[in-house]
Amino acid sequence: MLTRYPKFLVFLLLALLWGPAAWASPPPPPAKPRPGRRIDDVTLKRALSRAITMYQLCAEKYPDETRREQQMAALDDIGARFIGRTALWWNNTYGAQEEEAHFQRTYVNTSRLLATDSSRIVQAGVMEFIAGRDPATDSLTSINASTIPVPAWVLRDWGLPVVKRNFDARAIAYAPKDADDPWRGMSEAVPDVTRLEARLWLYYRACRYMACGIEALHMGQWNLISNKDKRGVGGKRPYYYTNQLFDKIRAFAANGSPYFEQPNGRKGARHGYVVLDFHSKEPVYYRAPWRRPVDLFDFYSNPISAREVLTGGQPGGLYGYPAWSTLLMPNECALPGRGALANRGNPRLMLVELDNSLSSPHAPSLHDPTQEMWGWDEITWFAAQPCAYRSDWLCYVYRWLQCNAPNTFMEMPGRRSLSSPTVGSMYEFENPASARPHQGQPCAPAGGVSLEQQRLRELWRGEHDDYYPGGTLPGPDAARPADGVAVEGNGSVYWIEAATGQIRHGQWDVAAARWQVQELPGVADAADNLLVLAPGQLIYRSSGYEIKFCQYTPAPDNATPGTWTTTATGVANAAGALTLASSGPLHVRQNLPTVYYRSRQNTLDYVARDSTGRWLPGRISPADQPDQPITVDVTEGAIISAVPGTVFYIANQRLQAVRATAAGWRNVPAPALPARSHLAVEKIDTTTNIIVYSITPDARVAFARYNHHPVAPRWDSVAVSGHAVIEATAGAAGDIIVTGNSQLLYRTGAGGIRSLRWCQGYLVDYYPRVQDCVRGLTRQPDNGLYYLGRQGELRYLGWDAPTCSWSEQRLAELQPAATRVARAPWWRFGRRPAR
Repeated sequence: MLTRYPKFLVFLLLALLWGPAAWASPPPPPAKPRPGRRIDDVTLKRALSRAITMYQLCAEKYPDETRREQQMAALDDIGARFIGRTALWWNNTYGAQEEEAHFQRTYVNTSRLLATDSSRIVQAGVMEFIAGRDPATDSLTSINASTIPVPAWVLRDWGLPVVKRNFDARAIAYAPKDADDPWRGMSEAVPDVTRLEARLWLYYRACRYMACGIEALHMGQWNLISNKDKRGVGGKRPYYYTNQLFDKIRAFAANGSPYFEQPNGRKGARHGYVVLDFHSKEPVYYRAPWRRPVDLFDFYSNPISAREVLTGGQPGGLYGYPAWSTLLMPNECALPGRGALANRGNPRLMLVELDNSLSSPHAPSLHDPTQEMWGWDEITWFAAQPCAYRSDWLCYVYRWLQCNAPNTFMEMPGRRSLSSPTVGSMYEFENPASARPHQGQPCAPAGGVSLEQQRLRELWRGEHDDYYPGGTLPGPDAARPADGVAVEGNGSVYWIEAATGQIRHGQWDVAAARWQVQELPGVADAADNLLVLAPGQLIYRSSGYEIKFCQYTPAPDNATPGTWTTTATGVANAAGALTLASSGPLHVRQNLPTVYYRSRQNTLDYVARDSTGRWLPGRISPADQPDQPITVDVTEGAIISAVPGTVFYIANQRLQAVRATAAGWRNVPAPALPARSHLAVEKIDTTTNIIVYSITPDARVAFARYNHHPVAPRWDSVAVSGHAVIEATAGAAGDIIVTGNSQLLYRTGAGGIRSLRWCQGYLVDYYPRVQDCVRGLTRQPDNGLYYLGRQGELRYLGWDAPTCSWSEQRLAELQPAATRVARAPWWRFGRRPAR
């Protein structure tokens, strides 16, 4: 029947029936929360390449706000992009009022940092500490966390009933006597992420920092917090609770909380993501059922742990004051699948930093040459060094990482607490007066700017990308080539001018920043084999085959120059291979006034100084064959001594040993140990163990272990790795220098310098750009090197010249195309070749 009426009447009737609701727009669907996302590696790498630690810069109360302003201005000056640890909690707030003041300061000062460079990433710390603890009773003693209210929005975000209460530190920490508590029995308690209260606490702190403009969170030693979670609890997969917590933190970064009004007016983090890291060399994955493993962190960080300690603490030297040196070497080996810093199979970006902990009251200590940082904690070690050394060390680390670990960056020391009152309470990179070097000079600013600030600015502007320390000492040149190089100490070197037979002394002038060269008076017959017996005492072989002794006597007033005197030892048949007797471990080795040498008849002879100062010559013959003196090969470095009364030598291209007994000299039976030249010994402790290195006839480095037992000395057998040729050293030419435990330097036939170390197999590092080391390689205590170039010039290479690790790619680049064949197993170069 509707067909009888016009169509518009039909529509009018329907409109009246539906009423106003028919014309209203449908309600919009609820907004979907943005999924949590990750920062891309390009953006993150750009930030980490200019990272600096600024402990509590944003959160701490400063006695003088001018200091904070100066530090922020210094960060602008150097172009810092990643500013670490600017706020964190370590029991340093109490109650709601202090807690709010902490976050208010963090918000205000983070905003100031971002106002001058909005591309920066500012980091806070969500740390592993929750309370103090009595180790005897396992009860918590300082529970400031329990005075902080739990916000209602935190409970709602986790779907929990809103109850007005405080956090419960006892429910956050590992339960008493929990076998999984990694700090059980210690004076501090750690959160246990498998406990809900711990996740609420960690979520709360993370979100509050993001609400202040923070975009990165250092999660402390997460391995402690997740010690139970990593093995799986209650049927859950490993790291289930860590993944749950991080998903919620990243969801807050993307969307904020509908129940929380942020002080910056945003919803979530500035760019919708948060950057998470913690101290680890290994990635941490969560493996959900039927899904690909998820890396829970965006990058990883680690203390630098530079355990390689060099002979240090010498007065004067290159810095004018003692420098207790270290090199950037990992305390673990770079095995297959690990990077140069032993980050096992970690594909992510990494930061290394100078961490803080506790220092020994005996620092600097020499009793253990392998201890970390001479007994200081890392940042206190750094602050205890001369200011110029600090500046050079930053450049050295920057260059070393560029060459060896391009995805690892140094988080430069900016502001961090110290653990030695004699050094200071807080290191501040822009403030020369903030730390006092150990027994050193106060740090004078350079043009109103600290040396560290100046160096960081240069590094990050690219002004030191090609920085390569070293040079040629004045004097030796093509017309007057040098020979017989001998090091007295840091910045003090002697050499012989081959054309004139004169001995010259180069001394680094700290004030003038240049080498001062003087000639030893009265010496014009020096030929070679220059040795330093002790400071101010030299031994050399003359052109008349004599062995002569030079001694420096200071002036009585110490104000005028002293005098040099040269005396003959009575030896007139020395052909070469001079070496000094010595005693003691490597780091405290003492030379003794006994010189072993090869005579013109190629016999093994010696001359020794007695208590009256007389030099007494002798010839070594076995007691059972007194009329058959020992003969040695005509080769460089054919004789060496590591302990009094024991001499190693090369005869018929075989390594031999002879020792003194009450009945006379006796040979020690040796297996077939091929040796061509350049003996060196390694003795690192007070045991009877010695390692003897040599260059083999086929141009490799070989080693042999020797036990100098007073009754039954012996060579170890090959069955217990007593001796072997190190295949990775193909092309070795000589000048072996032992630098540590199974570590040494040597010169190659192509003019290069190599560094060798044991890491479950021998690894070879090289000095890039050094291709002119012809002979005379020698080392000073701080690891600076001297060598003779192709024109006989004396070259100096600073300790801060970085070494680079071998790889197949670098091997291919360095070797001619026709000889690009790896001579060692892949594992000796730290990386498996591609298949």
